Amino acid sequence: MVTTELHQRQVVCTIAERNTFSAPSGMDCGTYMQPFFDMGGPGYITDNATSACEYCAFKVGDQFYQNFGMDYGTQWRDLGIFAAFIASNLILLFIGS
Repeated sequence: MVTTELHQRQVVCTIAERNTFSAPSGMDCGTYMQPFFDMGGPGYITDNATSACEYCAFKVGDQFYQNFGMDYGTQWRDLGIFAAFIASNLILLFIGS
């Protein structure tokens, strides 16, 4: 259910959710962070300032749930497992009563 809701949803961080740091002297935020993004790092910087860089850890919702080993491609399998769990609990409830 999480993967269905967050799949390809754009993330817009609030001010409180942004990580603030300073770029090294002579570099702007974009130049400093570019190697990180080139290596597949998630997130985005809010502006290309030369000081007080603001970084948001997620750009799309998929980046959030992938950290937990979830995948959008397995949504129907996961729903089937969930339905089987509910059905088995109902069967045990009726057997026990």
